[in-house]
Amino acid sequence: MGRWLQLVMLSAREALVFITGATTLSLEVLASRVMTPYFGVSLYIWASILATTLAFLALGYGAGGLVSRRCDAKTLRIGFFSAPIVAACAMVLACAVYPVLFVRLAQADLVVGSFVASTFLLAVPLILFSAMNPLLVSLEQKDHPGAAAGRVFFISTLGSVLGVLVTAFAMIPYLTNFRGILLTAIVVLVATVMISRDLAPVALRSIRIAAALVGGLALALAIGRDSYLAVLDAGNPQSGRYRIVDESTSVFGNVKIVERLDRNRMPVERILLQEGLVQNRVGPNQESLSPYTDVLSALARRHHSKPDAVLILGLGAGIVAEELARTDWRVTAVEINADTAELAKRYFGLGDRVRTVVADARTFVRGCPGGPYPVVIVDLFQGDFAPDYLFTREFFSDVSHCAGPKGKVIMNVFLAREPGPNERLLATVGAAFSELYRYVMPLGNGFVVGHRGPHTLRDVRVDLDTTEFPSLVRRTLGSEERVILSRLATVRAFSDEENDFSVEFAQPMLENRRGFLDDPLIRILAN
Repeated sequence: MGRWLQLVMLSAREALVFITGATTLSLEVLASRVMTPYFGVSLYIWASILATTLAFLALGYGAGGLVSRRCDAKTLRIGFFSAPIVAACAMVLACAVYPVLFVRLAQADLVVGSFVASTFLLAVPLILFSAMNPLLVSLEQKDHPGAAAGRVFFISTLGSVLGVLVTAFAMIPYLTNFRGILLTAIVVLVATVMISRDLAPVALRSIRIAAALVGGLALALAIGRDSYLAVLDAGNPQSGRYRIVDESTSVFGNVKIVERLDRNRMPVERILLQEGLVQNRVGPNQESLSPYTDVLSALARRHHSKPDAVLILGLGAGIVAEELARTDWRVTAVEINADTAELAKRYFGLGDRVRTVVADARTFVRGCPGGPYPVVIVDLFQGDFAPDYLFTREFFSDVSHCAGPKGKVIMNVFLAREPGPNERLLATVGAAFSELYRYVMPLGNGFVVGHRGPHTLRDVRVDLDTTEFPSLVRRTLGSEERVILSRLATVRAFSDEENDFSVEFAQPMLENRRGFLDDPLIRILAN
């Protein structure tokens, strides 16, 4: 017991390494969320974050080792306590600059831009934080350098574990990522000032002055975030035409409600954005301004003979759910983010006729409580696309059982330009549904409809009084193509065991993200 107690009892300098270790992983998690509205959540983006993180940690360890070999103990102590001050300064300056810089990087090239953005956010802090480990090893080693190195890296890694947990469960659900980075920098500054008391008076005074200046800037940015971002938008002619009426942070992403205004500052459009992407839009009278919602409703009527129980996976603003509920469908909507369901009720007219369930779609269809649901609408988007695990043959097998023996699935997707990824997606759905139809909306989404058995389609006449886009809906329905499943017999479906969906659809995800970056407002994208 005594040895274990010694292991967890930290010296002051070891406590600082513990805190900087926590900050390292916290910053990595926050960086991924900061970058999402600009670069998306594709495989390429995650690769850039992980690659740059490991590269800068390695550089820091190497640099710290070189400095340790060449400097005396006094210089090492000054360097050890200066590193977190400089790292915190870099974090604060990055917060001040990234809202402008990342827009330009994303407009130039999403993949290359993501690597540059990762470098901008992570390089200086990660190199300096990781360099502190070998510096402390040199300062604390006595008889056995291996034991000192093992203890320092053990403490730093434990700090990293805590950093991930605190960021995921205590920071992200309650703070914007912008303020999260600033708060993390302030914690590092305070800890450094409190622990650096054994420095010489002149060095200690310099550390405290630098920490006060950087901390003051961080606090000013955190408190005045909205005013600061508005100043950055001042030169954009669109600035006065939009206002943010609500912002919600959660583990599932940043959600904003934005209104577009006319010349008299009256709202003419209300927009639901998730991670910088438009999910739904409505007009002043709650009429849908997103054509795909009308298409989904029309496809439900075309492929099912009468109003019945319908399960909608992915609520969004609740426009499709509310429209079907008004026409006597018994609607159950599954949404993983409780905040999204609340915002749909508060800002987009979602009524009590729709039964909303806060759950993961994959888990819900496996048990299918309240089923069967003869029509299942899959409208799952988190950021650029749905998570991989919601596009496998096992998932659609659960959907088909949830729909019952005569059930249908209607899916809203972004189709690729090349046929290969689309064929794999169709083969995946076709593994659970014996009859498939494909529709393409001009300059917009694609739709896939699956039946468990043969079915006679109904000729749906679009009611001009209930849709904002009658011509577009007619053209989409007119693009109907029955999929010959026998031609896909040799096409490999996505599965839980072998799921490279994000690789196949990485390019469509990037193209979708790029379409929202033409002339964006900084305060809308920055989270």
